Amino acid sequence: MWLLTEIIHEGKQPQVLEEVISSDVTDLKDDFHQGYRNRFCATPWDVPYRPPLRHPKPKVLGAQRAVVTGPEGEEIYCDEYGRVKVQFFWDREGQSDDKTTCWMRVASSWASQSSFGAISLPRVGMEVLITFLEGDPDQPLITGCLYHGANLPPYRLPDFKTLATVKSKEYKGSRSNELRIDDTTSEISIALRSDHGASAINLGYLTHPRPSGGQPRGEGFELRTDRHGAVRAAAGLLLTTEPRHHEAKHHKDLPETAERLATASEQQDGFGQQAREVQAQDSGDQDEVAKALHAQHQGIVGSGPTNQSANEFPEFSEPHLVLASPAGIALTTPRSTHVATGEHLALSSTGHTSLSIGKRLLASASQGMRLFVQNMGWRLVAASGDIDIKALKDNINLLAKLDITANADRITLTAKTELVLQGGGSATTYNASGITHVTTGPYTAHAANFAHVGPKSLAGTFPEPPKPGKGNLELFNKYATLEGVKEGDFEVVDAMGTRLPGALDAKGFMSVAGAASGPVSVRFGRDPADTWSVGSYFATSAKPIVPGGENVAAQAKTLASAAMGAMHAVKGGVQAVQQVQTTVQAASKGVPQLLMAAAPSAVELLGTAKRASDLPGLPATLSSTSSFETPALLMGEMLS
Repeated sequence: MWLLTEIIHEGKQPQVLEEVISSDVTDLKDDFHQGYRNRFCATPWDVPYRPPLRHPKPKVLGAQRAVVTGPEGEEIYCDEYGRVKVQFFWDREGQSDDKTTCWMRVASSWASQSSFGAISLPRVGMEVLITFLEGDPDQPLITGCLYHGANLPPYRLPDFKTLATVKSKEYKGSRSNELRIDDTTSEISIALRSDHGASAINLGYLTHPRPSGGQPRGEGFELRTDRHGAVRAAAGLLLTTEPRHHEAKHHKDLPETAERLATASEQQDGFGQQAREVQAQDSGDQDEVAKALHAQHQGIVGSGPTNQSANEFPEFSEPHLVLASPAGIALTTPRSTHVATGEHLALSSTGHTSLSIGKRLLASASQGMRLFVQNMGWRLVAASGDIDIKALKDNINLLAKLDITANADRITLTAKTELVLQGGGSATTYNASGITHVTTGPYTAHAANFAHVGPKSLAGTFPEPPKPGKGNLELFNKYATLEGVKEGDFEVVDAMGTRLPGALDAKGFMSVAGAASGPVSVRFGRDPADTWSVGSYFATSAKPIVPGGENVAAQAKTLASAAMGAMHAVKGGVQAVQQVQTTVQAASKGVPQLLMAAAPSAVELLGTAKRASDLPGLPATLSSTSSFETPALLMGEMLS
């Protein structure tokens, strides 16, 4: 189909028109002297037709001013494209609402096609500048916003002309967010602020707000808030006051810190070795701590190539938190400080380590305490009160190369069963049977007189050793599927060395009571589940039922019976077993009933073969069990 857009008609009849008779018609180029003809112009029907524009569209010259409008009570009004509506100053019909004009696009300094860019929507009441693309009044475009006598800049001008700012206002509120750049001579700074929690990042020359006087308050940077704060670095964090002028090094450059950590690690190792030499420590004490410190030091130093031109630097091998300062680190709080570590806690100092405690120094160790002094001795003084040294289960051993001196108004030595005083080959023994003096030399006694009276006993009193508090311990042992290990064995060793054995319940759980307070160790035994033992299974899953499988099951039973007959008739019963296995495996792909039906006969057959020593190595439980589970089946699918 076609659309006719133009037709031109033409006709000639010379015998009617006398003027044509007298005219010369010999010059007609197309040799048309008489008759009718026409010409037309047509376009395809599926092509849109546009009539010619004979009257040019009006154009708007220059830009227009307007005020952003919206519904009553709304501060920000736009559509999904970021367009807004305005009220022109010359518009006397508009009501300054959401129906005043069409939607108008807002120019941006950066607009993308995939969710990035910059946007700053004009808000209701702002004065904007509108231009028209190619002067077309149907294509208005907001290109900027204008300050005026009512809408003033954020800071008073020209007093604060050195301040550049991007400041927003809380939607239907009074608070604000601000990015402020201060270019005051010799006092430049930049700040990112939010009135929520008075949170701010201040960089450079820090001052109070310029409108409030701008008094100096420091140099450098400040990160502050009246609410919560967090510093999180998943690959590691370095907090240091070591100088790096003009950003000359890698941002985690820490050779001084690494050197101090290496020295401390070597000091721990050296003192630990000396303590072991004089039997003040055992293997696995301070040397284990030194190994952990060395590994930590290697992780902080990092590994990898160093090529500054290629931006390659050693990085933390683990997410360490490193605090370092060439001058010192001070920690203080009016309340409590808690340092917790899941492995070791090491303190190293090349000078003194001083503890000044207002009340008591309390130390509790579950597996021993070792104190080693290399030089200058060890001094323990109590200005008042007693000094109590007790061994509740074992011995107290005192060893001195020279003298042991005890000075007191009264010295009492009490032994529950026997007291032995020995020196230079002579000795005196005190026990319930009497007093025995032993010497190889003369025995001299000086006294004003000797009084020999009847027998008398003075028994010493000994306090009962304190018993450690008991606690409860909850144990879980589960598979990766979160199912408990049924009736698995365990053994708990508490802080006092007491062993508490037991077994888990059917859900892999057990509560252990009576363990001493402190760290414990738990050892779980072998999983009692056995592939060849029926009793090891926790539950028997329902057998799948496939319709139409009765014939296959009957065939399997017949085949198994035939195989049993062959077993008794032929000495080589292994071939019969293989025949059953091949047939069952061929049918197991589609019908599980075949496996279920053939299983009892197959078990009996395998047991008979085992007894005949034709199948060495098969589990003995096959001869007396009536159900088993093959590893090839799904977990929990039982054959019987």
